[in-house]
Amino acid sequence: MSMKLNEILDSGLLELYVLGKLTGTELREVEQAIQKFPEIKPELFEIEKALFRYDNLYKVTPAAHNIKKIMSQVEGSNSSDNSGNKGSDTKDGKGGSSKWGFLSSLLSLLLLGSLYFSYTKQKDADLVIEDQAKLIEDCEEQKSQFEARRDMYAALLDLETTKIKAGPTDKYPETDMVIHSNPTLQKNYIQLNTLPPLADNQSYQLWSLKGDNPPVPMDVFEGSTEEFLEVGFIDGTNAYAITIEQRGGATSPNLENLIGVFSI
Repeated sequence: MSMKLNEILDSGLLELYVLGKLTGTELREVEQAIQKFPEIKPELFEIEKALFRYDNLYKVTPAAHNIKKIMSQVEGSNSSDNSGNKGSDTKDGKGGSSKWGFLSSLLSLLLLGSLYFSYTKQKDADLVIEDQAKLIEDCEEQKSQFEARRDMYAALLDLETTKIKAGPTDKYPETDMVIHSNPTLQKNYIQLNTLPPLADNQSYQLWSLKGDNPPVPMDVFEGSTEEFLEVGFIDGTNAYAITIEQRGGATSPNLENLIGVFSI
């Protein structure tokens, strides 16, 4: 039965595969998974890098008590073999070869376990670092939102701020908007109480009207979930107007869809 991608990634088989410790069914399943899931190849590359880096940095040496335990097991195994075979193996050196082969295998397993433990711990640490970075990013975003809201309320309460109600047009008499304009801070906030509805392909657009000059296109928006919407400020503006335009805004206003004017 073929394994799913998440089963392969969580099983530890990839680490054993990189170290050449898989045989039989497990080896075939991993090789089939590599062909089936392209995501596995980058994971194998990262495992190889991690193991190589760990091996180069630490050159893992088994603890002394583990070596003593292994040696006692080897000597016990060798004594048992000698008593059963009456020394025949030690004559041709096979007993010594078997002993050191067994020792080498055990030491390899210790190294494998240590490397695998280090790699999995590194992966856990990387996840913690990622979570921490995301948390910091979220905190910075919330801080930025808080500071923007604080500045907005400071501007709204400033003595230089003037509240101007929009004059709705005959086509859109339901329009109800108030602009809070502060020439000293050069800040404008529009209080969007009631606006005519938009079609899917439409947007609201703000315009600056100054003398006989052509209207200057400004902010484009589709509404706001906030009570106040900060918009641009152009010094010397005689009036701000809002129209309904094609979605994304326009370079000149559609006066047929003029919904309201703020006379500064």
